[in-house]
Amino acid sequence: MTAALAALIWGLNYLKGKDIFTSRNRYYAVYRNVDGLVSSNPVFMNGYRIGIVNSIDFMPDKSGNLVVTLLIDNDVFVSKNSVAKIFSSDLIGTKAMRIDLGTDLVPLQDEDTIHAELEFSLAQQVGKQVGPIKDKTERLIVTMDSLAAMLYNL
Repeated sequence: MTAALAALIWGLNYLKGKDIFTSRNRYYAVYRNVDGLVSSNPVFMNGYRIGIVNSIDFMPDKSGNLVVTLLIDNDVFVSKNSVAKIFSSDLIGTKAMRIDLGTDLVPLQDEDTIHAELEFSLAQQVGKQVGPIKDKTERLIVTMDSLAAMLYNL
């Protein structure tokens, strides 16, 4: 009975992406907005999965900022000036984290805070590009409408 319960707990954690037999470092990243990131989302470095998002909680200082707890494999080197970025991992908009390795040779220690950034999604980047074009098109339509009205009155 005890073995079955232990196997059930291990199996549920494994399905969530948490392997209790793997030793991992715990790092923290602070964000104003996590943009849809959830616990158990993967953490990548150079396209290779190196860990998971363990939890997302509000800061205790009531600032509204969110603390993202990352579990990264022990054998992965993460430098002090590395950056944790939230990005869209596919066209649907599923979120994941990416660690961009810095140039510093001093490693982050367990329980350290890593610099955090939010990367624009493809839809946000397209929206930034399309916004000015939309404004110009609206002005052109108003101008064309005025021109047509003026020519009609001639």
